[in-house]
Amino acid sequence: MENQQANHRKIKVVIGILAVVLATVLLYWLFTSLISMNQHNQTNQGPSHNTTSQADDENNKPQRPDSDSEPSSNPDGKNETNQTKTDESTNSSPSDSTKTAGNGVSVVRNHNTYHYRQIASPGRPSIHNAANHQPANTPSTKPGGNKPTTPPNPSKPPKPTPEPAQAAVKIVGAAEVGSTLIAQIDDPDGLKDGGIRYYQWFADGAAIPGAGYFSYKLTPAESGKKITVKTTHANNKNVMKDLISSATATVGNAASNNNHGSVTIDGINRVGQVFTAHITDADGVPESGITYRWYEFYGKFLGTGKTLAQTKDHLGMQVIVQASYTDKKGHKESVTSGFSGSVVDNSGGGTGAGIISPAATAPKITLHGPTNVKEGETAVYTATLDKAASTDVSADIKITHNTSNPNNLNIRWDSQRVVIKAGETSAKFYIDTNAGTDGKGKTYTVSLSNAVAGMVNKTNTSTYTAVNAQSIFVLSYVYPLAEAGGSEFSDYWKAVHTAGSSKIPYTLIMADGSPDAKLDPGYVRLLKKNAELGFKTVAYIRTIHQTRPIAEVKAAMAKFIELYGADKIHGFYFDEISSRNNSATAYMAELYNYTKSTYGNKLVVANPGTHITDAIAPYADIFMTNEGTADEYINNYKTADSAFENDPANSHRIFHTIYTAKASDYQKIINLSRQRNAGWVFITTDSTIPDGRPYNDLAKNFPSLVDSVNNLGRQPLDPNRATEQPLLSGAIISGSSVTTTILSQ
Repeated sequence: MENQQANHRKIKVVIGILAVVLATVLLYWLFTSLISMNQHNQTNQGPSHNTTSQADDENNKPQRPDSDSEPSSNPDGKNETNQTKTDESTNSSPSDSTKTAGNGVSVVRNHNTYHYRQIASPGRPSIHNAANHQPANTPSTKPGGNKPTTPPNPSKPPKPTPEPAQAAVKIVGAAEVGSTLIAQIDDPDGLKDGGIRYYQWFADGAAIPGAGYFSYKLTPAESGKKITVKTTHANNKNVMKDLISSATATVGNAASNNNHGSVTIDGINRVGQVFTAHITDADGVPESGITYRWYEFYGKFLGTGKTLAQTKDHLGMQVIVQASYTDKKGHKESVTSGFSGSVVDNSGGGTGAGIISPAATAPKITLHGPTNVKEGETAVYTATLDKAASTDVSADIKITHNTSNPNNLNIRWDSQRVVIKAGETSAKFYIDTNAGTDGKGKTYTVSLSNAVAGMVNKTNTSTYTAVNAQSIFVLSYVYPLAEAGGSEFSDYWKAVHTAGSSKIPYTLIMADGSPDAKLDPGYVRLLKKNAELGFKTVAYIRTIHQTRPIAEVKAAMAKFIELYGADKIHGFYFDEISSRNNSATAYMAELYNYTKSTYGNKLVVANPGTHITDAIAPYADIFMTNEGTADEYINNYKTADSAFENDPANSHRIFHTIYTAKASDYQKIINLSRQRNAGWVFITTDSTIPDGRPYNDLAKNFPSLVDSVNNLGRQPLDPNRATEQPLLSGAIISGSSVTTTILSQ
């Protein structure tokens, strides 16, 4: 019993000791926990001075691994800096090299990449855990400051940028034999005026020979095939683009009973006037449902509608119109007109330097005319001299619309100059008014300008009787290479080179001479080859009937020399030349003398395409005084008025071009050209259909034709005159204008 009690006492003692020990341990644990919690709270109130100093130091010196960080072992047994990883925080400002967050982590920019970097004391448990991450968009406190700041919202993904409109080419017109298709290029950056454009039409993927223009008239050969077109163009940023169209529907045959329609352009080609499309169709023209599309010479789309009002933007353009409709018998039609004349305005492009200021003794010219005229009648105006002169005295006529408009008056292209013949004292000219154009009470002013004393046409005094030398001057609108970017010459130029420079001394090129023109590798190759073979090459430049600013023409000349070299460009071919007014003649006088004084012996070729006056004759080395069809040349040729053209001694300066010729008529054309004093000719079987340019193909049996033209056995004399020519002599205008009012009938 006693033993049992003793044992109970021992047990109680042990339990008591254990309880004391347990209580002591519990108290110790509680004490240490309280201390730990206190340290933790102090840490969350803000970084220590040492931590802040470390962050400041990191802002002011290159970053390097933290030597105080506890190394940890990676699976490979290599030591790496503790807690380093790529920054994905949206709360870190890129403008701060280092920013310390409330959790004690510093964001350090190192080699342009953000990293997290642990800056807590060595050996201390990491406090970078999920419990301490602040929710997004809650206030945080920057180191060293008490003002909370709200982090910015996460950046929203940017709205997708719309894809820019792409350049494209589409085929306009009915896929039917006999219809004309047009390749319409649409480029958001625009089409460069006069810029490079190439076209090639395909039938079921095969190139159609000779189909190299922006329009193509379908033939029976394309029946049952699908048509596509490939284009290359320069936009207004001078960027070259290659485009391929979608295919048309399968080309069908026209109904056997269909009478194909036609469309023409009515109106005068002058700024302020209106072009109107006029359709003729034996099967009936519908009253509605007709689509008209207007294009300029190189294919630029100008707009839709039956009419096209000519503005300054159209200056220099030759336009065509395409009409698509279903006639009254149900036949689908797509017809295209011929080209208009180039759009011009009333202002000349010269500077006036081609006319010498009149002397005090120069003839004086005065204008007289009616102050009113009844609508629908003709007003007669008279230019008079103070005394008869020993030479012609002439002046340009200009109409200024005050309250009238171009529809009220018939302004004829030929009514550009009044000429008082030598020995006479007056000359009349006429202005027609149009009835039914609401002209009542409206006024216009007629004025004279650019008065010149000099023979417009002289008396022929030639002692020559026949042309004794003749050769070929080749015109070409064909690109030199068979393919753009290729190395092989086109068949056209291969044939010219084969004929040789002894039979074809001169060739024309149509390279780009605009202010921002770029060197064209195709023309570089051609000019090099031409020079090697002895051909002389002239560059094409437009004057728009001498209304283009002459500074632009001079700039084009300089651009050709700059790009291709003075040794490769032997002259300039000035197109669209007029000799019908003194302003135009003065323009050529200025341009001719500028060419000779600036470029020395460069050839000056002028193309009026028709007869000239003696007044302009000195101001080109070669004049193209005929440009027309073989039928016109054989059957309807108009005899020249000028002494210059009627003198065989000038044959080396006279050039005739004849297109749409038949091989059977070659010799007849050659004989006529010699009778008409043309020492230079270019004859081709090509025509103006459909592109308005008859110089895309050489004549059939070209080698034989070349031999026939050259059968006189000698080339014409060198036409190049290296010296400047005397300018025009001015006359005095004493009374220069008359204002006329249109009265009711």
